[in-house]
Amino acid sequence: MLCFALIMAMGISRELSTIFFIVLPILAAGLFYIVIKAHPYFEAVFKRYDVLNRVVQENLNAIRVVKAYVREPYEIEKFRHISQEVFYQFKYAEKIVAWNSPLMQFCMYNCILLVSGLGARLIVGSRMTTGELTSMIIYAVQILSSLMMLSMVFVMVIMARSSAERIVEVLDEQSSLSDPDDPVQEVAGGSIDFEHVSFICIGDKEKLALKDVDIHIKSGETIGLLGGTGCEGVWA
Repeated sequence: MLCFALIMAMGISRELSTIFFIVLPILAAGLFYIVIKAHPYFEAVFKRYDVLNRVVQENLNAIRVVKAYVREPYEIEKFRHISQEVFYQFKYAEKIVAWNSPLMQFCMYNCILLVSGLGARLIVGSRMTTGELTSMIIYAVQILSSLMMLSMVFVMVIMARSSAERIVEVLDEQSSLSDPDDPVQEVAGGSIDFEHVSFICIGDKEKLALKDVDIHIKSGETIGLLGGTGCEGVWA
């Protein structure tokens, strides 16, 4: 519809059709500015969503522990605080994205006014008929309506871009665990001895999960290590 309306408008009057090509860069610059401003907020929102989901999951999985230690008020306040952060960041992002509609309406109405004003002069100069001007206005409405629909899709693309980047991060994530140059392939006797071993969590070299630990596991024994949610493990 957009391409057809542009071709027909140029067929009626190339002079008036230049108005559309002047408006399009203005509209594109405005949409680009909206993307640059709104995208960081959407990134922050999705990160806070991760924290919110993790808090909910931990509370549901450990609901007995929460009730046993009477931690309901603390967990409720933590959930409320994170929810408010998500709300305010979403509000700021939507405030920026909301400028899309006024920008489109500004371009649409000014474009129609310019077409009507310049078309009237062409009619007075016998360079255009009234029917041609009416057709130009109809095509202008069709062109700008199509652009408005594209701008709505563009807004959805802004949100989808943040989600897509997060999916790519997961797909491109490289494991931090790797075998040494000469790994041990077999354990003689089936026993395992850890002497003065320390263990750090991924990405946090200063916070030790295990510090100077001695563990001796005999063949056939099963030893379990319990920590926070998601950190438990069993060594056999």
